[in-house]
Amino acid sequence: MKRLPLRSPAFAIMVLLLTASTAHANILRYTTTVEGGLAVTGNTLGLSKETNVNGPGLQDSIGTFCSTEAGSIDNVPVSTGAAWPAYTTADWHVNGSTGALALPADAHVLYAELIWGGSFAYGSENVKALIDSSVELGFQDGTARFVAPDPLTAITEDISRQPTAFDIRYYMRSADVTSFVQARGAGTYEVHGVPATQDTFINSLNAAGWTLIVAYEENSMTTRNLSIFVGGAFVDENSEEDYFFTGFCSPPTGFVDGRVVVSAMEGDADLVGDQLLIEDSVGTFQNLSGTNNPQDNFFASQLNDDNGDLNIVGTFATANHNAFTGTNVSGGRQGWDITTIPVSSSSSQIDNSQTSATIRATSTLAGDSYLPTLVAFEIDVNAPDFFLDLSTDIDHDVVYAGDDVDYIVYVDNLYGNADAENVKFFHPLPAGLRLTAFAIDGVSGDVNGSAVTTANLTSGVNLGSIPFGGYTTITMTIHVDSIPASPAIASFKTLASWDYDYVTCVGATPIVNTVESQQQTLRAARLELNLSARPEGSGVITYTATVANTGTADAVGATLSAQIPTGTSYLVGSSKLNGAAVADNAGQMPFVGGGPIKSTTGAAGVIKFGEVATVTFQIVINGGAGNVSLTVSADPDGSGPAPAVDKTVQTNVGLCGDGSLSDVEQCDDGNLNNNDGCDSACTIEDGYACHGEPSVCGPDADGDGLSNGYETDVSHTDPNNPDTDGDGIGDGVEVLGQNPTDPNLEDTDGDGLCDGPAANPVACQGGTKGEDKNADGVRQATETDPNNPDTDGGTIWDGVEVNRGTNPLDPSDDIAGDSDNDGLDDTLEATLGTDPHNPDSDGDGLCDGPLSVTGVCVGGEDLNANGVVDPGETNPTNPDSDDDGISDGVELHGANPTLPLDPDSDDDGLCDGTGTLEGLCKSGEDLNNNGTQDPGETDPMKFDTDLGGIPDGVEVDRGTDPLDPSDDYEGNANEGGEDIGGNGNLAGKGDDCGCSVADTSSSLPAHGILLLFVGLLLRRRRWAKNATEL
Repeated sequence: MKRLPLRSPAFAIMVLLLTASTAHANILRYTTTVEGGLAVTGNTLGLSKETNVNGPGLQDSIGTFCSTEAGSIDNVPVSTGAAWPAYTTADWHVNGSTGALALPADAHVLYAELIWGGSFAYGSENVKALIDSSVELGFQDGTARFVAPDPLTAITEDISRQPTAFDIRYYMRSADVTSFVQARGAGTYEVHGVPATQDTFINSLNAAGWTLIVAYEENSMTTRNLSIFVGGAFVDENSEEDYFFTGFCSPPTGFVDGRVVVSAMEGDADLVGDQLLIEDSVGTFQNLSGTNNPQDNFFASQLNDDNGDLNIVGTFATANHNAFTGTNVSGGRQGWDITTIPVSSSSSQIDNSQTSATIRATSTLAGDSYLPTLVAFEIDVNAPDFFLDLSTDIDHDVVYAGDDVDYIVYVDNLYGNADAENVKFFHPLPAGLRLTAFAIDGVSGDVNGSAVTTANLTSGVNLGSIPFGGYTTITMTIHVDSIPASPAIASFKTLASWDYDYVTCVGATPIVNTVESQQQTLRAARLELNLSARPEGSGVITYTATVANTGTADAVGATLSAQIPTGTSYLVGSSKLNGAAVADNAGQMPFVGGGPIKSTTGAAGVIKFGEVATVTFQIVINGGAGNVSLTVSADPDGSGPAPAVDKTVQTNVGLCGDGSLSDVEQCDDGNLNNNDGCDSACTIEDGYACHGEPSVCGPDADGDGLSNGYETDVSHTDPNNPDTDGDGIGDGVEVLGQNPTDPNLEDTDGDGLCDGPAANPVACQGGTKGEDKNADGVRQATETDPNNPDTDGGTIWDGVEVNRGTNPLDPSDDIAGDSDNDGLDDTLEATLGTDPHNPDSDGDGLCDGPLSVTGVCVGGEDLNANGVVDPGETNPTNPDSDDDGISDGVELHGANPTLPLDPDSDDDGLCDGTGTLEGLCKSGEDLNNNGTQDPGETDPMKFDTDLGGIPDGVEVDRGTDPLDPSDDYEGNANEGGEDIGGNGNLAGKGDDCGCSVADTSSSLPAHGILLLFVGLLLRRRRWAKNATEL
């Protein structure tokens, strides 16, 4: 800024002694050491002016305030030169500007400070009495909060020096705004209402602006010491000021790199010579400079980003002075500096083990003057650096029960620059795995030589210290005791990690950190064997062995073995594999002693994971009847070490007509008569169903396997509907199946999935999401259990897992997540588009899910918590699902409830609220959308509010009063008459009205009109920004 000349040194000293301001120390607002960094944004609140003109120019003073309103233009007084553009104002109450805060994608905000200030008494304006006012901080989503200044950081420079020099009239205020920024993160912020001055006839001195400084954590970044200091003292021309900072930390060894974030007010581009320096370890001051901050014109109204480059995002972001040429642009951003500059030990600007620093700000005799307001340090901390991407290896990844796997883990600090102390190694093993050997650098045991057990891998194994530039190698042998049983996934996931601590600076508390190696997965084939026997008559039994590989690896070398029971004979040529004939072995069954099997797409001996091999063969009972026990074995690797699985089936082949059911008989009613439902071959006759032993048979009209009498008297199902509950499983299968379900309830266990493959869109989901997908009444290994809402026992119901994409047969992924307690899982909320941290995302008073949250909302919108807006449900992302102007919550729970999915609940042609829907209804009945029938409003639940015989909508269309029954006549308003049918045809007029309601007062129509007018007035809305004080 340009200055008045000094009259005499003695007089100047006297003025300073008489008017010296209170000294303010730089205050440490926040410090931490964390993986992360600092981010800064902000902007000026004014533009450079023309000399003695209310318009843009090259002077070192703001002549107008910035505004965020396009329609705002500062034109009072009218400029005699160039005019101010849009987005300007002369009123500080409505000043404002925007700035963009950039953060890494996974950053978590730890701390945020807002700094603001400016000039308070120059020219015709004086706002000193208002500089402690709250300012408004807003975000790009429209949310805003008033921010009150923290008195601990307040600076007011109020020094009178006239006539020898200009008076110093500047202030700075700041506040902690962490909660506001944490909730929003990266994006565009704006600040409004900063008290400051601008004047047509003040051509230097006036300034205003704001800065937002943020410390954040991001786990993939370098560990840094972050320290934020607020405060400063005015730097006059031809002077220097030293600022002492203590509380940050640099590492004790190695190179030191970092950045310093600086902000100041009233720096001018065309007044050069100002510098910013930092004192080194021997007391010499070293210049600080950056890509847009020359060392001899450091403070030059430059608004820079986190890299020190000019920030061209924000209000008037392209109107910038040139710091390097020392020239101004007309109407440029003026009087506020923000920048980030590098510091390093290689430049002698910072040293090892440094916890304090002195920064010096200077100016020349004819140079600039300014007020620093912020200094923040971001110092890289030397730390251990473990190479993790390939830190774990295994000798093989396909395993079997009884197998041993050799692990090797490299705890590698080769690229670190600090020692890792107190290293503790973890490698918890899932059930089924067991540690049998552990060594560190080839020596068994932990660092002290103590034996290491499986339990120690969970509690931690001491490794001692690992110096930077060194590494430790861990070897382990892991024994596979068993493969996880179905329905769990047939694999093991293992992860090595280690804790360690290190010192960031001398005397500091050690930092504890944890790192993880890459995950290793052991896969396994898992054969599940089912064996069934079907008597065919004449002593013949057909056996079917299904061998399903429910594992995660192919079974290679798979075989099936079966022994022909004593007293039976193999039926030559009856063996098949996947439906294709298998040649006998010299007249013997080909699977006696073990024969290769394969899945449909597998090579010989290979059952691919997720596929099935099916073997069928027949035997005959030599005596024609008797009990037969047969065992088959399926081996995943034939003669290899993996264990086989066995299955035995007992078959009773009896005599028809003895009243006892054998495996070969469909029924046995104790006789050999035909036409009684059970024929002479003990087969159920067409049109009948049989139950019990001896069998009781009766007509079966719907062919579902249950007799009409049984359905009427026992199962209470519909004898004329084979699937009473419509779930896709026949009534007979639901009652008599191996895994019976309720034939009258489509979702027996209430988990949101239909029992069978059919789908009831209101009650449950079917098709590929159903439970018994093939409707056979048997729970297969790949199906959920229709009698158990949580098949895998992992605490998350099957329906919820299916909807959010996790496996309902694997308990390991049953991670509950309902952050806002509305009964709707966080993952489903993300799918639906609702806010998992807000139980009422659309603010309509109804919770997103089925549960109520006290004091916030009532359940709910997604009533079945499936993440889909189903028929009959309101939309949790739309506060007014039917667009009638009344929010869903008010429609359901207001004093006069209406239908939230029907914009015209009473079908009278008028929308329930103030909304209008073309072709359906027009505004409206509840004119203030408050869910109450107020005076002057029709009832949205009554077709004809005044009960005069004419619908409310017809009355509104023709101009009669829907609240007055006396004018409910047929015809138009200027002819009179009686509207008996409400169709607009005139039936009479004058005294022939025929109205049954007496006109008790001639003033009623006028009163009705008045009430309607008041109702319309209530609909007028005035926008006001609603901001609460932090």
